[in-house]
This record gives sequence, C-alpha cells and structure tokens, in this order.
Amino acid sequence: MTVSAVAAQYSESSASFEFDAGPNPQEGQAWDLNQDIELAGFPVRVVKATHTADGYSFDFESAVMFNGVGLAIGNSVPGGSGLGDPGHFISVVRFEGEVPSGNLIVQVSNPVVVISGNWQIQWGVEKLPGDESPTPVAADQICLTPDSWQVALDNYQAVPPELNGRLLVYGALSDDWLNYDNYGSFMARLDGSEKQIISQGVYPRFHRMEGLSLLPGVKV
Repeated sequence: MTVSAVAAQYSESSASFEFDAGPNPQEGQAWDLNQDIELAGFPVRVVKATHTADGYSFDFESAVMFNGVGLAIGNSVPGGSGLGDPGHFISVVRFEGEVPSGNLIVQVSNPVVVISGNWQIQWGVEKLPGDESPTPVAADQICLTPDSWQVALDNYQAVPPELNGRLLVYGALSDDWLNYDNYGSFMARLDGSEKQIISQGVYPRFHRMEGLSLLPGVKV
C-alpha cells in the first residue's frame, strides 16, 4: 500500500490582510489585491476578491498546493474553501446579515497543505493453524467502468413512471462548478426535467412550518 501525498492542516498557522471594499460594494464587483502573506511557512498571494450574494470570495495562488484555508471577517460564518487547480485555491466568507463594507481585516487560519511523499506499508492476511481454505466466489460487477458506462449510455432506459417524482436537490445550479455563487437548492425529476431553482447559496437549512406550501404539490 503506497500513499503519494497527504493533506496536512496547520492549525497554529495564521495570517491577515486588509481589503478595502469601498462604501457601497455591489454583488459581482471584483478587486485586484495582489497581496503577499505567509501560511505554514510558504508564501501565498491573495490575488483577487469578489463580492458574492452574501459575502466575499477570495482567490489565492501559491507554488505549494493548498487544499484551502479558513477565512473570517468580524462576525462572519464559514463559507467553504477548495482547490481550483494545483497553483490556485478559493475561499469564501459569508454573513447571515448585512455584508460589511469599507476597510476590512481578513483573518486567515487553518491552512491545509498537500505534502508529497512516498509512504509505504506491507500488509498480508496470516493463515492461522486449522483454518480451512476459503472457497473462491466470483464477485458481481458492482462498480462502474468506462465500458459499463458506455453500455448504459448506448442502452438508455427511461425512468419508470412510479419512480419519476420530484426531488429536492442541493448542488451546482449550472455547469460552473468552481463558482460558489452557482450553488443552491432546486427541484427536479430523476430524468433532469422540470428543474426549478428554490434558493441560491451554500449550507442550506430547512425549517418546519406546518401547512406552508412552497410549491404546488409540495407541503412541509
């Protein structure tokens, strides 16, 4: 068994930088920052900030591969972080109320760094005295392969009517997978039809309100 890389979180490493959003920032507005900080002993550049629907998104770049960092501005709530490509990563800060403006101090913490290596361990099952040799049994094919996926595509079967109800789904609202503003909740059938966006944003929460009808035929 060989492990070629591990993701290490440096919980004691932190940094901060200032960001002036101006007196009246607007959703979709972007600022070129190009500020240099240090995380876990590695240089990191804060490239850009973007005003999202409920906070700010920051683009970072580094020669070292970071899986992400934690961000905080005042009373913000976690907004998520992720790897864009080996040299870039994105982190988001969100607010439950009004998004602050003006000169802001951004706290950066808990960087997760990908450390390459070549760690190996050998493992084997010891046969105990008196153990009988097991009878080989052919395993069923349960995993998708490129060939089995192509067979499924070539033999498309419609979703049975009794299974084609509407589902409430959380995920990307379109094909822009790396854009955090593109995520939200939507209703759709199993075949992907009748898609209806319910809300935009990450970390959706559901509240029980007896008798409230959100959509025709959907009552909570």
